[in-house]
Amino acid sequence: MWFTGKSDQESQKEALFSDLMSECKLANPGARLSYPLRRRLEPFPREVRKEIASWVKDGCAPLFIACKRGHVEIVQYLITVCNVDLEQKGLYEVPDDRSVHLVTPLWCAAVSGKLPVIKCLVEHGADVNATSDTGSTPVRSACFMTHLDIVAYLLENGADVLRANYNGGTCLINSVQSVHLCLCLLQHGASVNTCDIQNKTALHYAIQEHRFETTKLLLEHGADPHIRSRYNDDALQTACIKGASQIFNYLITNVSYPPEQLANAHELIGSTFLDEHNDTATAMSHWYIATQIRLSFSSPENASLPKKPAVPQRAAFRNAVEFNTMEELSNVSLDVDAMRMQSLLICERLLGANHKDTLFRLMYRGASYADALRYQRCIDLWRRALEIRVEKDTILYNDTCFTAQALVRLFVDLNEKNLDVVEMAGRGETEPRFSDVAATFELLAGQIVDVRHLLEFPGPFSNISLSIDLCPPNTFLHSTPPVPGSSSTALHLSLGLPPLHSTCTWVFLHCTPPVPRSSSTPLHLSLGLPPLHSTCPWVFLHCTPPVPRSSSASSFQCLSGDNLSTKCPAQVRPVQKRQQESFDRTLKCIAHLIYLLVETAQSQSQREEVHRMVSKLLRHNVRSASTGDTLLHLCVSCLNTIKSSYFSDDNQLIFPNLDVIRLLLECGARVNARNESRSTPLHIAGTPYNFHTDVSTIDTVQ
Repeated sequence: MWFTGKSDQESQKEALFSDLMSECKLANPGARLSYPLRRRLEPFPREVRKEIASWVKDGCAPLFIACKRGHVEIVQYLITVCNVDLEQKGLYEVPDDRSVHLVTPLWCAAVSGKLPVIKCLVEHGADVNATSDTGSTPVRSACFMTHLDIVAYLLENGADVLRANYNGGTCLINSVQSVHLCLCLLQHGASVNTCDIQNKTALHYAIQEHRFETTKLLLEHGADPHIRSRYNDDALQTACIKGASQIFNYLITNVSYPPEQLANAHELIGSTFLDEHNDTATAMSHWYIATQIRLSFSSPENASLPKKPAVPQRAAFRNAVEFNTMEELSNVSLDVDAMRMQSLLICERLLGANHKDTLFRLMYRGASYADALRYQRCIDLWRRALEIRVEKDTILYNDTCFTAQALVRLFVDLNEKNLDVVEMAGRGETEPRFSDVAATFELLAGQIVDVRHLLEFPGPFSNISLSIDLCPPNTFLHSTPPVPGSSSTALHLSLGLPPLHSTCTWVFLHCTPPVPRSSSTPLHLSLGLPPLHSTCPWVFLHCTPPVPRSSSASSFQCLSGDNLSTKCPAQVRPVQKRQQESFDRTLKCIAHLIYLLVETAQSQSQREEVHRMVSKLLRHNVRSASTGDTLLHLCVSCLNTIKSSYFSDDNQLIFPNLDVIRLLLECGARVNARNESRSTPLHIAGTPYNFHTDVSTIDTVQ
């Protein structure tokens, strides 16, 4: 009987919770909880009512749902009668990008624009500065939604106008869309020159969004137009890049700039109008003004202000050089193609080759040439973009991989005659050219060998030192609360790290002896790790709670400063799935480039060069990061295709390809190499969808 009674009570509580959630979701605006539900709920003791009202469904408690929907009467009831926790967080899905955040009821109400609910929560003691999982406060999120009345109320009740999120985004940065909101924040003490993680101020964002009135307001309140972002863009350069002509004119009129910077600005905004809007007249107008400024400030040494820094002539730009005189500019104005080359030269000189807008314009102009059936011009520009990205970011970066895929897919489509080719007088070479394919292959092959170790965990070792590379803050979890210096572990101290703070809470610790599943922490299990063993000695451990220096374990002591040397070249870095995918996609690109090398090599010397390059790569035994496939595995599989958003979704089935397989075997590919599923290339080739008699035979013979 006792067991039955307890079960009945639990069933009642579950039924009450279900009905409570339903009414919170479905109640009309301004409604209270129904009388039958309140009559069933109130006989329970206060602690039981709190328990029922604190249960969670789909990540949300009843209070969270009521706050989101604006049911102030229900919120009042849950607080006063059920004594719910005002800070119990729930999951809020942002409608625009479908992202999900863990936030408090007050944060949810602020974003949802429910001022009466906010007043009720604040009156009952809700924390107005409680943050979301990204460090965003309710007032900052209300600024993003432009809820001026809510922002004003929260500020009056102690909201911190200076508190930024984990990316450095401030209330003012989130408010540039509204002049009135920015003025309210400035009157409450917002700092006008605070920078976020990209070193951008609110002024940068106002200009990016073409907010002229907001820009004027910020400048009137002391915004510094000379602060440069991580991309080296100040206010004037940002206006030029975005083509914000009204803001551009205001800046050059009201801010003092040297003549050279004014000339640069006119050249850059002219480039933007040409590239972004195809407005040749406006582009030429700005370039004429820039040339006049340069000629007006000539010196005995120079006929005009020199263009700095000097950009070397590049084959990708057909060895074009920038105009320096009115006559040269007039000649350029007669040829739209020459104007476009001038635009790219200006961007590279003023923004730098690594600037994101320079790279975007290279890719965009290349795509425009491809649309005009001028494929070699596209190849030249995309090769230049790929070279910059590989040097700047490595192939593990998504944009680098995207560029490589687009270029290789263009090569393949040209080779397979899937693209229309315009017959032009003087066209002497077929496309793609062997020299372009070979240069791209060497670039990617060299890079894939260099970065391979970044995706590998070191094997078992002992008595070695450790070199740790810290990754960007967005790869780390945030610690709460921060770890003070007095509580840092011996590892922290031996590495010379500063006291840990919210942007760096993960450290790599050596796991000796092995950790069985029974001893795994919740973190291990949440990461989906298998039982740890001696072949995987590195685990990610959360440094909470802190370990005082006096309590350091022997495994920490072995990493003291005396042991930190260059005995071990291994560097431990977090391996992300996105990086692995980029590596594997690049390896597929290399496989297709080998096919293209075979197809485009015409002379004996070219074929010997192909043999040399492929043999050199095979000696490194490069394998895919996710499945352990070798190049031979990839080249016998019809699943080895390249996708690119620049072209149609039709995949070109190049593999299995007998000529490529024969080349790989001649160059020393391991015919019996096994991937992670223990399959050899012959196993892959023998599957029904890959089977080809000649391929299987050549594998067997070898």
